[in-house]
Amino acid sequence: MTEKNKRTHERSSGHFTTINEHAAGLDVGSTFHVVAVRGDQDARPVRTFRSFSADLHEMADWLKSIGIKTVAMESTGVYWIPVFEILESRGLEVLLVNARDVKNVPGRKSDVNDAQWLQQLHQHGLLRGSFRPAAGLAQLRAYLRHRERMVDYAAAHVHSTRRLLPTAFRARWQSKGSDCHSTKARRPLLSSTPIRISICRSWICTLRGTV
Repeated sequence: MTEKNKRTHERSSGHFTTINEHAAGLDVGSTFHVVAVRGDQDARPVRTFRSFSADLHEMADWLKSIGIKTVAMESTGVYWIPVFEILESRGLEVLLVNARDVKNVPGRKSDVNDAQWLQQLHQHGLLRGSFRPAAGLAQLRAYLRHRERMVDYAAAHVHSTRRLLPTAFRARWQSKGSDCHSTKARRPLLSSTPIRISICRSWICTLRGTV
């Protein structure tokens, strides 16, 4: 048998080289998480943990107690973030993988759940991690994204106010360069009837809270 045929035979028979001996797979969910390790590492190699902080720390304790050093998990919604941060703070290497990359790997058996499949792929080094910035950069990026959304919301409120004026206040913005939420623009509206004053104040508070 040639070397090429030998490698093909090993792949087809399921014999892969172990790259990460102490690897675990984690299936992230909204209310609970399923963790899988090798069958010879624990009497219960597949366990389920709730998504509360105490349960996540319990999961990290279990993984550390059986010698796990690296964990592979999919980036499911936003539910992976607390799991990632707790495991990483406990000294475990966490590999965040794209679900599309996992599905593209052939050879999955029907009786293997997601966590076990992730563990097998990670054990043989068949997974590629996604970019995850350091804690400080991740926090800064979250702040910047939140600020960008707030600015977009403020602009949407301004446009909504421009559409509201002709019907609710029978007023029209004639100055092309005027800003409808400036102090000068709010003055004539606030001097109107009590009902209009209530509407204006609600609108002003909304704008102040979103800028």
